[in-house]
Amino acid sequence: MGRFIGEVEALLYYGLLCDVEAEAREQRLDAVGRQRLRAEHSRPVAENLQKWLILHRSKVPDGSATAKAIGYSSGRREALTRYLDDGDLPIDNNWLENRIRRWLSEDPTALYRITACRPARRRHHEPDPIRQAQLPRSVSLSQGRARVPADAAGKQNR
Repeated sequence: MGRFIGEVEALLYYGLLCDVEAEAREQRLDAVGRQRLRAEHSRPVAENLQKWLILHRSKVPDGSATAKAIGYSSGRREALTRYLDDGDLPIDNNWLENRIRRWLSEDPTALYRITACRPARRRHHEPDPIRQAQLPRSVSLSQGRARVPADAAGKQNR
């Protein structure tokens, strides 16, 4: 029961962060206004969440899903809180994921063709020409890195 309460408490912190984002949308704040609102309201919540994660990590068994989630969050703290310093960044990447999902629903094999080039990226050289030929025309490769179509990589509408 205690573990469940702890997980709910972590979600409450995230809910508070989302509440600040909802307030920014309601007030129709520009990037500077969002950054100020985040500095005043979100940063203290994010700092308290980090302290909570550190405190509760010792209370969960190693290898558990909760321990892995805490490790992920703690290890990527800078990336997960980067949005606090930039009012143009969203709190999450849901918008981009939804765009990619829509693009993949039109061509379900696209993800396979893009990930087929991964071994080449690991070796730091151009991908195999056969694999490159399998990519859809809307995806190009430059120095072994896939570029997604413009509609999936465009800026979020605010």
